[in-house]
Amino acid sequence: MTIDRATVIALSSLLAGLLVTVWLSFGMGTGAINDYERFVRYTARLAFFLFLPVFVLGAVTQLTDIRLAKALRPKRRLLGLTFGAAHLCHMVAILMLHNERGTWFTADDAAALVIYSLLVLQIATSNHWSVRALGRSWRALH
Repeated sequence: MTIDRATVIALSSLLAGLLVTVWLSFGMGTGAINDYERFVRYTARLAFFLFLPVFVLGAVTQLTDIRLAKALRPKRRLLGLTFGAAHLCHMVAILMLHNERGTWFTADDAAALVIYSLLVLQIATSNHWSVRALGRSWRALH
């Protein structure tokens, strides 16, 4: 199995972003709960930064003639999986914060938990086999 250049770049940028996030949160932190809160904020920002191109890429390629957007369009699944991995890291950060505080999820968090469940389903079905197996249902999920 060979890994193409785009996959290496996506995984490297995700890993670099997470390492910087951990370093900014815990390496430069003061200790205590503030580090965990900072880690949650930074992982959310990293995930948003990776989500934005995935979200706007389809519209940009249809409305404009930007070469970069057209070149990235075939890599949209890879970009989406990179975002999904970053957002799951954000979920881990939230779990770490809850653990540090000694709290757990409440009824107010139900919508977020449903969204994370859908995200896991999207990540799990982001492959050619799932597209064929799910048919039209795949499009509705994604």
